[in-house]
Amino acid sequence: MRLSVKESIAHNTTKILDKNKEAYIIPLLRILQNFQAKRAVSDIIVSLLLVAITVVVGIIMFGIVKDSGIAESVTSEVSQPLAFEGGIKISAYDARDYKDLMGLTAVDNSDPPGTKLIAGEHIVLKITNNSPNSIFLNDVIVNEISHLFDADATLPPSPGGFFSIIPGTDSQGTTPQSSNEIQGGKSVRIVVKLGSISDISLNDAIRVKIDATGFDLQNFIITAGHAR
Repeated sequence: MRLSVKESIAHNTTKILDKNKEAYIIPLLRILQNFQAKRAVSDIIVSLLLVAITVVVGIIMFGIVKDSGIAESVTSEVSQPLAFEGGIKISAYDARDYKDLMGLTAVDNSDPPGTKLIAGEHIVLKITNNSPNSIFLNDVIVNEISHLFDADATLPPSPGGFFSIIPGTDSQGTTPQSSNEIQGGKSVRIVVKLGSISDISLNDAIRVKIDATGFDLQNFIITAGHAR
């Protein structure tokens, strides 16, 4: 069979086009495969960079928070007098494992001597009622253990788990009050005989809450073994 010139040209053209397709499509496929592989590698690199940036930002933020004093120990929280809503101010405390707490010879933590505060020992708080009205001190909560007012008016209070109220200065005397009232503008000392609490190591934080009639529970922190 003879092929016409026209058919021969068409046949040759088809062959040329097929060869050109192979010449262009195969490299193009290879380029696309290489691009996808590079893109996968790029995604991994981007993920690693994001993780590294997150870590660096976290370190920077920690440094800022630390420098601002937020992450300091709880002992710094009592570096200044504490004023609460309602005009109650905590101006001093004595939580030493020693004798004569806040100058009161009857309040002694030195027997037995040791390196911690235990049940039966004491802490002394000095508070001022800056409001014009009287408040009534119902409860002093030490490390979540309630201590009630000693209506027998003894110094120190007895047994453990109670507190007494005495005048704010020795010149006013040290006779305990028979009432839990703290008049407006008056300062008093609160002598707390620790109840059935867990032993408190020196330099540990002691969390104290004051429950006074007419006010929300007031919270503050003192440090065992320290006086201020």
